[in-house]
Amino acid sequence: MGAQTPGMGDEESGDAGAGRPDTPRRGGLARLLAGAQNALERVRVGHLTEPQPAPHEIVHRERTYRLRRYGIPGTATREGGPLLLVPPLMVASEIYDISPEVSAVSWLTDAGVDVWLCDFGAPEHEEGGLERTLDDHVRAVSAAVDVVRRRTGRDVHLAGYSQGGMFVYQAAAFRRSEGLASLITFGSPVDLNRNLPAVAEGAAEQIYRALHAALDRPLSEVDGIPGFLSSFGFKLISLRKEAAQMVELVAKLHDRRALERREQRRRFLGGEGFVAWPGPALRKFIDEFVIHNRMISGGFVIDGRTVTLADIETPILYFVGERDELARMPAVRAVRTAVPRSEIHEVSLPAGHFGLVVGSTSLAHTWPAVVEWMRWRDGGGDRHRLQIQGASASSPGPTTAPGVGGAASEEAGLDLALLGDVAKGALASAGRRANRLAEDAGSVLRSLRYQVPRIGELERMDASSRVGLSQALRARATTAPHDLFFLWRGRAFSYAEADQRVDHVVKGLHATGVRPGARVGVLMGARPSTLTAVAALNRLGAVAVLLRPQGSDAELMHCLEAAGAGTLIAEPEAAARALRVGAGTVRVLGGGGEPRDLGLPGVVDLEAIDPSE
Repeated sequence: MGAQTPGMGDEESGDAGAGRPDTPRRGGLARLLAGAQNALERVRVGHLTEPQPAPHEIVHRERTYRLRRYGIPGTATREGGPLLLVPPLMVASEIYDISPEVSAVSWLTDAGVDVWLCDFGAPEHEEGGLERTLDDHVRAVSAAVDVVRRRTGRDVHLAGYSQGGMFVYQAAAFRRSEGLASLITFGSPVDLNRNLPAVAEGAAEQIYRALHAALDRPLSEVDGIPGFLSSFGFKLISLRKEAAQMVELVAKLHDRRALERREQRRRFLGGEGFVAWPGPALRKFIDEFVIHNRMISGGFVIDGRTVTLADIETPILYFVGERDELARMPAVRAVRTAVPRSEIHEVSLPAGHFGLVVGSTSLAHTWPAVVEWMRWRDGGGDRHRLQIQGASASSPGPTTAPGVGGAASEEAGLDLALLGDVAKGALASAGRRANRLAEDAGSVLRSLRYQVPRIGELERMDASSRVGLSQALRARATTAPHDLFFLWRGRAFSYAEADQRVDHVVKGLHATGVRPGARVGVLMGARPSTLTAVAALNRLGAVAVLLRPQGSDAELMHCLEAAGAGTLIAEPEAAARALRVGAGTVRVLGGGGEPRDLGLPGVVDLEAIDPSE
């Protein structure tokens, strides 16, 4: 046997040169020549192999997504409910199918899973792609669920990686869990304020707000973040891993087969796997989910409807990476508090952000756990075969997948435990002090941020300055018309909508005889129309006299007389009572929409007045 064949490495060739004293010299030369040839081809062509995607078909197309179904129809046995995969923004859909050796979809289809994928494409190459909003993506995921349900007749296991998992949570909340068998997420943060290391929650909010203030204007002027910038940012975060991969590349440059096995992964992580992030989606993501942290508090708005993760009732399995620097464990585990009504389980793996879905760890632990989870939820699997941890308050700490931890002797373990207790106690004490300082600093920063501009404004005011509720509303409606003004029972109101509603009520009040300077009683409970009535009276120049709905008729009569209010605005439920206390002409506001007859003489229905008249 002669020298090694070019393109073969030590792993493949074994000890072919045994007994030949000059083999190392000849083998070294062959390796050098093979390495030079492979390097030259990469420089000249740019790659060594062409992509080999897993077999799939496009079964549905819409403006914002394409729906793929994997496997060769008629050849594979598909068991249980379908699995719909959702990729994140910024990363191509091929994250689940980078190369045949590490393809998640190939592994899943071989295991008998009916795999679907919601492909958003590359926004920079799609018509109107850079104009997409976050709502477009959530609606796309929800629409894809409907298509898969129609095609299969089964409820869907909805799974997403990174921000794709955030889409999974948001779409499930948007649908109120309808048609979903379970939710599966991989490294998907819920509480973004907990994604900063060693920073108190209040301080994290201030840091994010400061960054947002500095970047607000630049962000408003960009169409989106190009894919190459996303790739560059990921490499900056993973410098050590990038360096290790470069060293490994040089070491295997002579081994054609080893290079080809890693080629698709190299090209994906090297830049081809990253796509543009549309500008509108980026701006809402930063404002809603980073600055205001609406995944964990307050809820968010889709199609004018308030959506909160508390609406989710579907069982959840989430994966968390112990070495994940992009979605830290506290940020991912926050789903436990954000989704109080679901059965929630965790799988903790010694992996980074990409390692949760790509590579040997994912093939050995992530995807087998997904298959077992689906079988269990579909009624055909064994709960005890799953290495998962329940998220109930009484359960022990999260478990790590089997086969990935080490063992120590009992004596050494005891010593380490004692040492660990001492160290943890000291660190916890220091951490509590640091957190208190950070929270105090955050409180001061928040106070200064809001109060200093107002103090300056007060300083500039004099007797001729005009101020008022309706004026402040008009100013915000002019500068930020689409920003959220307030939420009420599942409905969202923007500044522009509220301002227009106030204008309409002003016209109705004026048409029915209310003039500047008039004192008008307001007999209404806590509802949006109460705020509208007060702002409309302020805009008209009248005086709103707020009355307590729980008071007696005698109390209401006394208040109206003392205030000199000769007329009254009431909610529909209080119209008859307003007539009873003798408030003159009674105007009714609220509960409008369909034409109605209040059936009360002497009552003017403001909702029935056409503002255009």
